[in-house]
Amino acid sequence: MRRLWCNPKICLIGRKTLLEQKIKPRVCSNSLRFILTGPRDTGKTALLEAAYDLCSDKKSLIHAGRPQKTILEQLVLDWGVVIDSKKKPTVELLKKALLSCSGYTLFIDDLHKSSSSNKIDFFRTLADRHKLFGTIRSGAAKENLKPLLSKMGKEIYIPPLQRQDSLKLSEKVCIHLGSSLSHIDVSNACNGLPGRIVTMANTNEIQRNEIRSKDEEIDISPLFLLLICCLVIFRYVGRAQDATDYVLIGGMALVIILFARYFFQRGK
Repeated sequence: MRRLWCNPKICLIGRKTLLEQKIKPRVCSNSLRFILTGPRDTGKTALLEAAYDLCSDKKSLIHAGRPQKTILEQLVLDWGVVIDSKKKPTVELLKKALLSCSGYTLFIDDLHKSSSSNKIDFFRTLADRHKLFGTIRSGAAKENLKPLLSKMGKEIYIPPLQRQDSLKLSEKVCIHLGSSLSHIDVSNACNGLPGRIVTMANTNEIQRNEIRSKDEEIDISPLFLLLICCLVIFRYVGRAQDATDYVLIGGMALVIILFARYFFQRGK
């Protein structure tokens, strides 16, 4: 799908202003960086690819979830780094070769999928010697990425598309991919998410997964806590009134709490 967003008939509908005003100046700058953030399927990868195309330096575009050795081999190839051909290209040899150069540009998609601490530490060292740009999904765990993100500059939030842009993009994509779906139906079901437009056009199936923001979600955990407390109180009320059924209910609630506490501790 990489070339889909660069198709002259499609382009980055609804994202051109964002690309020109916020992303391009940072790509062309020697000191400024960016991290694209937003919900799943908002088109962060497409914008990162567009930024990659705008870059005139020696550059590489990688996915953070790939194995570390695969990433290193791709960087060596894309940057044209020379390594000792007489030795087997081990991870350490590739790292040493990459860290012995500077001034190149690296675009990293899905930074939140960098599960290995060694990989994150390596990216952090690269950020001191090269220009790094990346994407990260909103709501993803960032605790282990903080040392790296602190070196990658400003976060640029990518919102869902406006209604008119979503409708226009749906029409272009459905025609380009030869989808049998109505572009209006696709636009109505995509919730302004370009990634879902492509998925529906490809599969010829309307996906109506409900997407709600955090403000729209209802947290029912306090209700469960209150219910458990009430059940425990039954034990004491039953003893006071000599009601065996209340005592049993309260006792069962205590047993459930003990089991739940055990599993939560193991999970932690």
